[in-house]
Amino acid sequence: MVKLVGAYGKPQDTDAFDAHDAQTHAPLAQKIPNVRQFEYGKVLGTADGASPQGQAAYADVANFASGGVTLMIAEA
Repeated sequence: MVKLVGAYGKPQDTDAFDAHDAQTHAPLAQKIPNVRQFEYGKVLGTADGASPQGQAAYADVANFASGGVTLMIAEA
């Protein structure tokens, strides 16, 4: 399976973004040939308030991911 993942920045008007995404963009994307599944969610926050275990895992990223990482918590 191949996945395309997109992470949008915070829009100026979140209500307009959500409406356009749900009513226009998602239906267009679902019509792409060979797309088996289309999902989207809303980012709820960042990993700043993670548990001590989550913070330890995040701190370890610098030990191997020279390109860095952006973590987001999203609804599924």
